[in-house]
Amino acid sequence: MKDLVSRVTIMAVGINKYRDSSLRNLRGAYKDVDKLKNLLTKNKKTAIYKSGQFIELRDPTSGEFKERINKYVLDRSADGDILILYFSGHGVAIGRDDFGFCALDTIIHPISKIALPFSVVKFSEILQSLNTVSVIPIIIIDACYSGISGKSLEIPPIEVISTIQNQTHTVAASSYALLCSCSELEPSIDTPDGGVFSSQLAKILIEGEEKDGTDPSILTLHDVFTILSENVLSTNVNTI
Repeated sequence: MKDLVSRVTIMAVGINKYRDSSLRNLRGAYKDVDKLKNLLTKNKKTAIYKSGQFIELRDPTSGEFKERINKYVLDRSADGDILILYFSGHGVAIGRDDFGFCALDTIIHPISKIALPFSVVKFSEILQSLNTVSVIPIIIIDACYSGISGKSLEIPPIEVISTIQNQTHTVAASSYALLCSCSELEPSIDTPDGGVFSSQLAKILIEGEEKDGTDPSILTLHDVFTILSENVLSTNVNTI
């Protein structure tokens, strides 16, 4: 267990600000990063990682985001390392076969309202980079799939979700974990205190779950997903 923990790196990306006015600024992405850092490196009930294992990026450009991924990959010395990649911000569909993480400098075309592919960080490129050194990805996405509210989104969101799942499975086989914030029908909810998805995830991991015949301090992804989905859907917030 100790050896497994030492192989983990957490990279948390929180983006509140966007230069392109088509992408509204967010209020809670920084808070989401802070909550994750506290959960994994500071909280006495849940922290099992050292602060040096936690990398945080706030409002990076697409180039800075990619550069940090490249640095992580180049620093690997052994197969089987684990990257927990957490993203809180806007996301967009790239054509019909990819998903883009919107960065500080992401550009939305003023007429088509589609993100320029060179100005985002593509999900597929991250997976391919990690696969060059056999890194096991654990990817947590707290992002709206439309980015600009989906007003001109030509690809149905459910196809985006399926694409993300299929890409991850193709590259990482069964050695991966993927947790996304919103369903094919609902947007992610941003508040001044952070995203509802991230807040509920932290709450669940801190409190644990009572389960018959098992240790409540140990949660599987299946345990987390079930209760997380219920909690997010039942949460009422003022999003203004």
